[in-house]
Amino acid sequence: MALIPDATAQLGVARRAFAAADQDGYGVLDNLIAHVASRLAAEPLSAFRELAEAELADAAADDPGGESSFPRRRWFCARALAAIADAQGDVDLFIAAEMAKGSRVRDDAGMAERLVRVGRPAEALAVLDAAEPNPAKNANRLEDIQIAALDALGRKDEAQEVRWAAFKRALRPQPLRDFLKRMADFDADAKEDEALQFVSAHRDVVTALLFLIEWPNLRRAGALVRARRTELNGDLYWAFGPAAERLEDKEPLAATLLYRSMIDFALNAGRSTRYSHAARHLVDSERLGARIEDWQGAPDHRAYVDGLRAKHPRKSGFWSRIELG
Repeated sequence: MALIPDATAQLGVARRAFAAADQDGYGVLDNLIAHVASRLAAEPLSAFRELAEAELADAAADDPGGESSFPRRRWFCARALAAIADAQGDVDLFIAAEMAKGSRVRDDAGMAERLVRVGRPAEALAVLDAAEPNPAKNANRLEDIQIAALDALGRKDEAQEVRWAAFKRALRPQPLRDFLKRMADFDADAKEDEALQFVSAHRDVVTALLFLIEWPNLRRAGALVRARRTELNGDLYWAFGPAAERLEDKEPLAATLLYRSMIDFALNAGRSTRYSHAARHLVDSERLGARIEDWQGAPDHRAYVDGLRAKHPRKSGFWSRIELG
């Protein structure tokens, strides 16, 4: 639906939007051009494209830049032209606009994704092959597009290899799920076991724990916590709190160890803002302790509390919140 009925008036709105976004130095109007372009009729949209192309040509001539520079206006004009290209459904124009930005900041994933969408997967792979490694670019998205392109080309074995590599690179559950779906049941069971063993041995215990919780395999998650309890950093409450709650029913010792890691961090670091949470975790630990028969080398609940009292007798902001049975 057009923004307003008159084509000349529409182009006037588009010009004002371009000028306003061009002057915006704070990113407030980043999506304005895409918003306006998507509502223009065909004729003013074509005129808007000509405007953006001319502005981009001028910006490139004034500041051609290089791979080590970041010519802001050239980037802005290229981004505007890419938004117009999307409004026109012109993949080649989108690619041309992105290429004008330079390899450091161009949207490789966006180019490849659009090529796959319009049935040009071989070209999508070429774009991905040419993409320069850059931490700012979303590696997960690039992998997913590569898989989609390989599937579209019928290169199923290669797609499987990328799924497996994507899982191992960042412990991503979805590529592993998709990988296993494409295997025979017996082979899938064996490969899943191999994958979960890999997760359990991963160097980052937190990433491994979150994977196992999400998978879910609570038995392995509990085993991971028990085996690597000395690696637990209780500062990571955002991860350990939800994980402990998930483990309470089937893995009470592991849940208790996670609660203790957060309690210990709060008290050792003197984080008074966390004392109320730590007190609640201690109460949760007392409740779980009644169900634990084998502490596997960890002190039981009473011994743990006695140790806390001996080490932190003056943390009244914490102890005042505790009512232990």
